Amino acid sequence: MRDPVAGPLCGALDRAAAALGVTAAAPGLVLARRLGIEGYVARYHVPPDATRDQRLVRHLREELLCDAAQEISRALTAREVPHFFARGIALVGTLYAPGDREMADLDLFVQPGSVAAARELVTGLGYVEFPPEEQSGPAALRSSVNLSREGTRSAIESIDLDLHWGLEPITRLLPRPGTEVPDGVWQSLRPGAALPVPAPAHHAALLVHHLAHHDLLHAPALLDLALLRRDEWRTDGDGYEEVARRLGVLRLARAVHWAHVRDFGFAPVAGVRPAPSDRRGRRLEGALVLDRWLAWAGAAGETEHVTVTARRVRRRVLLLDRVTDARLLLVDALFPPREHLRWRWPAARSDAGAWLQHVRQVAGKALGRRS
Repeated sequence: MRDPVAGPLCGALDRAAAALGVTAAAPGLVLARRLGIEGYVARYHVPPDATRDQRLVRHLREELLCDAAQEISRALTAREVPHFFARGIALVGTLYAPGDREMADLDLFVQPGSVAAARELVTGLGYVEFPPEEQSGPAALRSSVNLSREGTRSAIESIDLDLHWGLEPITRLLPRPGTEVPDGVWQSLRPGAALPVPAPAHHAALLVHHLAHHDLLHAPALLDLALLRRDEWRTDGDGYEEVARRLGVLRLARAVHWAHVRDFGFAPVAGVRPAPSDRRGRRLEGALVLDRWLAWAGAAGETEHVTVTARRVRRRVLLLDRVTDARLLLVDALFPPREHLRWRWPAARSDAGAWLQHVRQVAGKALGRRS
């Protein structure tokens, strides 16, 4: 097993699965399936034929998503709309072999001034916006919109699209507008395998932000970042730090970089400063030990990164560049914006009624009750 990522990852998955009490012939592979990274792990963990059918399904799905992304990109390019793709779809054909990674949707980024044109173009290609209640939050607070195009013959052909014109600040638990993709990312875009993508150092910083947004629970982003580090990102630590700083994830960016040096044996990237060594930094370093990280993600529910809980607040505090911003997390937990309350509790008779329902839900989560 010569891949510097696969060896440590498979070993950590086995240990994490044991810690979680997973019982199966290949517990690490079972956990990898739960986390959405089974295809990559299976190539190293078990004989390839053992997961052949699942790989073929993922490969077909991947081809459909790639075709859809290229169609969107051609339409945007024809209208001279600057754009790029990020995360899974941006790494297919370069870092991932066919069928390696589950991809739920396409992540497309445009500049704020191009949102109307982009929405018009993708709507013309058959994409329909999700209903307001199925979006990530009320329109006034979001920096993205979720759309979908139904398949003509089967559900596997349906394509989900996340159209982003900004990023959600990690200093908040609920969506807020205003965090734009830094200009340097737009100025350094590359053609990628078939789509415009960020430069490797910038893409790495965007992936770190995605990990923070998901409170470290998104295993595909963890693998994306490790493979990007293995194959493409070896220089421009200054660019990585600058984009991470602009996105509010500089502490985490440094900690993840050095965790990868420790766990995968990568050479340090020049320009990336030492990981934080204060009390929060030491706790974060412990959380990023690979098997603990995977066990943490494996034990989480699908909605844990969007549900307001005391555990989520504690986890997010570790990731903040400034600990004083923890007060903003508490404000979101206890006093969400009116727009969020009305969106989340549309049947409430008043803002006060919606707030009371919110408080009951948060209290129920804190006490371990279902709500």
